[in-house]
Amino acid sequence: VEIYDPATESWSNAAPLPIPRAGSTSSLLPDGRVLVAGGTKGDRQNRLYSVDDLLTTSLRTTEIYDPATNSWAGGPNMSEPKAGAVSVTLNNGEVMIAGGVTFQSIFGIPIPDFSEKVVFYDPAGNSFRTSSMREKRALFGMTKLTDGRVLIAGGGGGDIFSIGPIKKTEIYDPVTDRFTNLALLDTAVAFSGCVSLPDGRAVIVGGATGDLDDPIPVNDVWVFDPNGDTITAITKMNAAHGGQATLMTINGNITVISGESNSGAAEAVSESLTPGP
Repeated sequence: VEIYDPATESWSNAAPLPIPRAGSTSSLLPDGRVLVAGGTKGDRQNRLYSVDDLLTTSLRTTEIYDPATNSWAGGPNMSEPKAGAVSVTLNNGEVMIAGGVTFQSIFGIPIPDFSEKVVFYDPAGNSFRTSSMREKRALFGMTKLTDGRVLIAGGGGGDIFSIGPIKKTEIYDPVTDRFTNLALLDTAVAFSGCVSLPDGRAVIVGGATGDLDDPIPVNDVWVFDPNGDTITAITKMNAAHGGQATLMTINGNITVISGESNSGAAEAVSESLTPGP
């Protein structure tokens, strides 16, 4: 674990996690602590050598980091193991952790699956409650909109024996605690970026189609408009980006950094998008 200090532009070591995790979520809590949830632990030496290491060793445990004491404390367990889930913090302070790769043990044999389950962490009660999305998915785009709702787009889904990117999108309304299906993306993508705009819209950027064993990054871009809850394809990026970093900068542009190119190599190109009206 490392902490970046923007004032000095330097990194420093923090207390290590109690157990190794890959593909976990990290969420800032209202009091400045950090919730780390799920992930996969790998084999007995914490290696990710095989598909089984990735799909059947996900964790339901959580840890909470306190920067005041530079220490970790165990948090409550989630209702199921999750790796490759996605998290956002809602306006009421709850942390929403959605989807992911999970597994169930049947006669001692771990059977992997994608999850539609969503857990909500309440910092005040140090507890989880559980709900469900409309679709099983992992490694998808998700962002909180300015109206407090949460947009969920694409991801890896389907049957674990028929793994592939999906086109399905949905939206979560914390006021009604309901998930509602939206229009399909015109390309099935996993590993996409998703960011909210100050005007209430959101942008879904890049990702990869193909399959999860051989992903094919794309340069597609879509805009979600809360006026009618529509999703529209807009001008494509100059390069394909899959699994990239996607963020909103202070000048109102969306910056897309690196990721995988459609040649299978790491993409060195970064680019900036200026969403139109």
